[in-house]
Amino acid sequence: MVSPQFRPTVGGYERAAERLSAALAQLGHGVTVLTDRRERAWATLDVMNGFTVRRLFSIWRPGLHGLSLAASYAFFLLAHGRRFHIVHCHQYGLIAGVALVLGRFNGSKTVMKITSTGPSGIATMLEGRSWRARLLRWAHRLLDGAIVTSADAEREARDFFLPHTRICRIPNGIELGSFGLLTPPEKADLRARLKLGDGPVAIYVGRLQEEKNILGLLEAWRAVAARFTSAQLVVIGDGPQRASAEAMAAKHGNQGSVLFCGELPDVSSWYQAADVFVLPSVFEGLSNSLIEAMSSGLGVVSTDVSGSRDIFRETDIGEMVDCGDTNAFAAALMRLFDDPQRRRQCGQRARAYAEATFSLSVVASRTEEFYATVLRPRPRLENSAPKPGPVAL
Repeated sequence: MVSPQFRPTVGGYERAAERLSAALAQLGHGVTVLTDRRERAWATLDVMNGFTVRRLFSIWRPGLHGLSLAASYAFFLLAHGRRFHIVHCHQYGLIAGVALVLGRFNGSKTVMKITSTGPSGIATMLEGRSWRARLLRWAHRLLDGAIVTSADAEREARDFFLPHTRICRIPNGIELGSFGLLTPPEKADLRARLKLGDGPVAIYVGRLQEEKNILGLLEAWRAVAARFTSAQLVVIGDGPQRASAEAMAAKHGNQGSVLFCGELPDVSSWYQAADVFVLPSVFEGLSNSLIEAMSSGLGVVSTDVSGSRDIFRETDIGEMVDCGDTNAFAAALMRLFDDPQRRRQCGQRARAYAEATFSLSVVASRTEEFYATVLRPRPRLENSAPKPGPVAL
């Protein structure tokens, strides 16, 4: 797997790559994750959950980081790339371009996972008339197949470079057992340990940056907190807008009702303690945090972004509103806070959907089938395909 960021850096696509790597290793595949070693304290070689992590040299300085890491990828793949059958990229850009060109040179099949859409979609991120942009577009069109997580990502991938027969929609996977449901007494005990009150609790998990619209969420929360004086909003994550978000909460007098937790290594207990998950993003692929919240049996208030839209078309897990409409977002959250029975029903449907769709074993098996399709290749998946050998992720 080619994952320019990986543990100890932890984010949405990093967690997805780690889970998939472990699941494929459990199915008997040899998996190597190629990633960045931006800190000298990070080990060059790690073995975790049955797969290998190789951290490649880079110079962590502006203007030098991308080029130095691309050179390290090129050196590694020229020296060792022929032993991999699949090169699976988890992020498009310069590093993916190098991996795709050298994967093709080495005779490997190349696959890319495409999650983001719109302003962060592959076509937008690689647009331009410069020689560098044109070279990157050419490199990305060498792909043998693409894994997408939403209908919008599938459309953009098809428009950009691949026929529909080489695109497979597979969501991110999750270990459902890590996000189990609690009985009411267990939930009350957990809330006491986390120092949460008895009022309704909403939870946000994600980066605090512009496209996630954390400031819009806090604006909506202002109306919610005025109506539900005992309600709390738990914000888990960090990013460039954290200081602005904390200042905004203070300005609105909401410091007591908004709890900023920063980044946490394990958020499962916080999901279990909450009542509603909120996703206020302006644009999004298929949110890993949304998957985790659904697996925890939470009803959802989400903006109309691509991954959420696909789910809401198939089942009712809560409320979906237009992006950027803070008044509608606040009203939707208040409707769920007002109706405990509907919250429970939405949470039950969310958990059932997660079990059927996001189970890591299901996702790994579908990925394995798609690899086999790319390796043959055939126009459609076949269940009887042999397992591919080593995979570079």
